[in-house]
Amino acid sequence: MEIWRPSSAIRRRISCSVMRIVPSAVFIAQLVYGINAADTSEVATMARTAVVGLALVLFTFCAFGAQVLPQQRNRGVDLAIRGKVVIGNGGDVGQRVEVRLEKTTMQVVQTTYTDGGGGFEFRNLAPGSYFISVTADGYESARQQVEVFNNFGASNVTIFISKSAADPRSRLSGLDAEDRDVIDISQMKENLPKKAVQEYEKAIEEKKRGKLENAIKLLENAVRLAPNFYHAHNNLGSLYQSLKRYPEAEKEYTRSRELNAKSERPLVNLGSLYIEEAELEKENAELTGRILDQALDALEAAVKLNPRSAPAYLLLGTANYKSSFLEEAEAAFKKAHDLNPNLTRIHLWLANIYVMQHKWQEVIDETDTYLKESPNAPDRAAVEDIRAKIAREHAQ
Repeated sequence: MEIWRPSSAIRRRISCSVMRIVPSAVFIAQLVYGINAADTSEVATMARTAVVGLALVLFTFCAFGAQVLPQQRNRGVDLAIRGKVVIGNGGDVGQRVEVRLEKTTMQVVQTTYTDGGGGFEFRNLAPGSYFISVTADGYESARQQVEVFNNFGASNVTIFISKSAADPRSRLSGLDAEDRDVIDISQMKENLPKKAVQEYEKAIEEKKRGKLENAIKLLENAVRLAPNFYHAHNNLGSLYQSLKRYPEAEKEYTRSRELNAKSERPLVNLGSLYIEEAELEKENAELTGRILDQALDALEAAVKLNPRSAPAYLLLGTANYKSSFLEEAEAAFKKAHDLNPNLTRIHLWLANIYVMQHKWQEVIDETDTYLKESPNAPDRAAVEDIRAKIAREHAQ
């Protein structure tokens, strides 16, 4: 079903007034793929996205969104991710494995190695949505999402990896590993200057080590040698964004879009960039509205290019939610979940929307679905508590 959306000009006039009344959130949901802006104390949104993390904010339920519980402010909790890497049959890998903590488009936050039993840990984290990436010789690479919530201590995760069906060295790995139109290194060497591809490969390795400045210099050299190097431009934009060099990131994403008009990825990245920038300008409602309009334009174009892109719809929902376009946000979130049912925390986004619309039965239904689909969710106790309060105070 086609979703009507206001034009940019109309949206801008609406958002300039609406954005002064920021929607409050009862539940916190995830953000994926391209956002790393920090959340406000009133709105639960995707953050990089990264995009940098989401804060868990619980509100009193007499007014639902009027006041933040005092004990939730400034509580010092050591947020961490603890996990174990195992092979598909449950056995140990038998080697020390590199494990990377990443935001969105493979932006490295921390890097560590497993211990003798396959265990690993990342500490001193900000709340938000992360990805755990695992690379081991002879095994398929794995990338799994994990949420870190404020005031909930450590999140636990198990990463399963499988024996490689083919020589992994023949495949592209690193920044572009998840791009559906990616070409392998051998094809790059056929179509691009050898030195440019070598710089690109070195950049991937430097990024894996967390040496982002080195990776940036290598990619900058790659695009100087090969101005039409799409993947180098796109990944250079990603690295610029991770360092909050927003004008440069926008330039690289735009160039990527020019070089590959058939891919939605640069548009999704532009959308994530604008959402992040809007978060930084949250004190200026008019400017925030204009920046979010840019995000909406980019993400709407992305879903037209690839109607099967769950990340694009998820970010489109976020941009609409932050713009107070709740019906459009609801439709986009539902579409993202239809495309990827593993995005279970979309149910919490929907619950937030229904709270603002005072649709209490829908709030309970979405909460119940989330709890059913995520029996081991780290925020389960908090969600159950909120659900119980809603049921008591809004019993039919």
